Amino acid sequence: MDRRSVWTTTGARALRPPMLALLITVCGMAAHADSVFWLDFADFDASPYGFGGQEAALVTDITSAVAADYARWSVSVGYDFDPVTPGYQAPSGSYSHVDIGGYDGNASAHIFGMAEDIDWRNLNDSDSAVIYSSEFDAWDSSYFDDWDRLTNTLAGTTAHEMGHLLGLCHHHAFGPIGDAGVPEYGATVWEGGSETNQHIMATGSTGLSKAERAADRDFGVREAWVLDAADGRITVHAEASDHGERDTAQLLSGGCSVAVTASISVVGETDWYAFSWQEGDRVSLEVFSQRCNRFTNPINPYFELYDPLGGLVDSYDDYWSYSTGTDAVLLDWLVPATGTWYAAVGGNTGAMGGDMLYAFGEEDDGLGDYELWMHNRLAPEPGTLGLVLVGIGALALKRRRRP
Repeated sequence: MDRRSVWTTTGARALRPPMLALLITVCGMAAHADSVFWLDFADFDASPYGFGGQEAALVTDITSAVAADYARWSVSVGYDFDPVTPGYQAPSGSYSHVDIGGYDGNASAHIFGMAEDIDWRNLNDSDSAVIYSSEFDAWDSSYFDDWDRLTNTLAGTTAHEMGHLLGLCHHHAFGPIGDAGVPEYGATVWEGGSETNQHIMATGSTGLSKAERAADRDFGVREAWVLDAADGRITVHAEASDHGERDTAQLLSGGCSVAVTASISVVGETDWYAFSWQEGDRVSLEVFSQRCNRFTNPINPYFELYDPLGGLVDSYDDYWSYSTGTDAVLLDWLVPATGTWYAAVGGNTGAMGGDMLYAFGEEDDGLGDYELWMHNRLAPEPGTLGLVLVGIGALALKRRRRP
């Protein structure tokens, strides 16, 4: 087999659609250095799909498709296909390693990939993921014996697990903007919404079908916000020394994407935050702790939303969406009036729940670390020139596949 070691720096930003470029750069923050990903195809075998001996060509197409998915961000994608000498010409510095090949070992589970972490803001530059490329053969080899379907499926799965290593969760695939919300515990009524399963972070928990896995998916606006944060387009604040009351709430300013890393250090403590929102803003708030491995002392967070007069709007606790677990999330809340709005964050005590990424039944004293993230961009109006330009740009960037 051919030895292939190729680097693709996805920096062709001049090809971005005009409106999409505006959405990405509107916060005006400096970008991080390139996030480096190394795709290791040493164990990749295309024979079960009828493409034995054509692995090198498939690898090239898969890697090109992954690079195209991340072309709008500072992501460098390299690959190696050499089963004799894995890691040939691998980067000398820090990089995220993605191992592509084999089965997950559980014939009935059909797990197609696994990421080491949900690395919000991409603070770990040497994490890893695995893509079980042969698992699709066990699922339905007769369906994936088509070049385009197999390429799309493996490229989409690879981009998906890379997304986790850049901070993306499954619920970031939800769309369109304004069609989300917060379900009751365990509810998944709208998680497979009209756009959700066209997006890369969609998965079984959002009802992703076999045909949708094999389609040429891309990142939606909500996913783009997270990748912008991984790129450094976010304002990150340190926690204020005293913000335990509404009157001393910490103002989180700095644009459309703002975060603060903080902690609950006293049982029953509540941290207050203030935001300047405009009528018509579509606000999303996420308070997370469980989903990030970098928090060695996580909490089970909740938060309450208050209006400018101090009236309680609602409270938000466990958000049961597979990769979010006991973290608290509010999506696409429509701001009814311009003013200063407030969020009060606390930690639950007692038994801590979780999802498949985390343990069940752990006792929690409510003390530990968390991060709050807020973004409040307006949803684009349908039918505008900007959306037309996005559509034209998307057609121009449409990936081409080998026949």
